[in-house]
Amino acid sequence: MKAQDIQREHFNKISDLYVSTRSNKYHLAYKKIWWEAYFPWLIDLIGDNKTKKGLDAMCGNAEIAVYLMEHIPKLKMDAFDYSDEMVRYAKKIVKRKHMAINVFKDDILKLKLKPGSYDFVVILGGLHHMPDYTKEILTVMNKVLKPGGYFLNLEPTQNNWFLRWSRKQIYHRNPIFEEATERAFDLDKYNDHFKKADFKVIKQEYPGLLGYVLFYNPDAFPHLNISIVGLARLLAWIDVLLGKTIIGKYW
Repeated sequence: MKAQDIQREHFNKISDLYVSTRSNKYHLAYKKIWWEAYFPWLIDLIGDNKTKKGLDAMCGNAEIAVYLMEHIPKLKMDAFDYSDEMVRYAKKIVKRKHMAINVFKDDILKLKLKPGSYDFVVILGGLHHMPDYTKEILTVMNKVLKPGGYFLNLEPTQNNWFLRWSRKQIYHRNPIFEEATERAFDLDKYNDHFKKADFKVIKQEYPGLLGYVLFYNPDAFPHLNISIVGLARLLAWIDVLLGKTIIGKYW
């Protein structure tokens, strides 16, 4: 079975738990700080003086598409995922928010979108679910971008043996992760993928040293995801600040 088929079946199976854990107040508080730190940069690049079109690829429940639509009134958004259940959740959320986001099911390796369709593309946490196809995915994303368009990507990376070992244990022991197909990237290899796909890095930071596995990825240690909202926010801000330093890069 191909990796994308394994991942589709996996997310169809865990979709309820995935959405539920990412709806708790600690996760939302932690993530709100991250988005407030990083998305204004993208919003400034996109601008709001004329209509722009964006793509939320491998969208999950389309929360990024919703967030951007809330902050850029003239924006037009498409969003797709390969999981039937995640697409169902995404459509449900978009309908509840009364947003005109075009949500559809598709396989990122088989997209039939017109070249140069989008001013920007976002993939948040999607590449590491199909790491062996990163080259092919980035080629597709580059193709659908307009010349001078922007690509925003957030993935788990690692640069030391301890983090590699820890993630391996988490993926092995926790059934919400699909151990056979997904894995984090070594930072140098991750950057090399983008270079070979003819992307130019404009901005790169390395957050997530303290609160990531507790709050941004609450499935890693679910029994530890009990706290206070203030702590989630504090760790988020510390992570953002450390992510701008050499400590973040080499963690």
